[in-house]
Amino acid sequence: MESKCGPTLLATCSDRQLDLVPLSLAMSLLFGLPALRSIQRDVPSVGVLADYISFIWAELVVALSAVAIVWIWMVRSVEKPNNALDGWGREANA
Repeated sequence: MESKCGPTLLATCSDRQLDLVPLSLAMSLLFGLPALRSIQRDVPSVGVLADYISFIWAELVVALSAVAIVWIWMVRSVEKPNNALDGWGREANA
């Protein structure tokens, strides 16, 4: 979990420009972890006790990290309404 929370905290707490690489990582993990879990052999269906202990919490942390990154990206883009921003939150060359 630290591998996903670390970049999220770094991106949200720093004052520098927000990079959306942690968001793309979070979204790929959000959809990739269930697929990875389902292709393993002898894994029971979703809903066993092990899911409540680890898998669902890991998915929750990844989802909350993605929401936090999107929220901070939107807040920071609204703070500078006079500057034209491109799709990545950087100032566009006018």
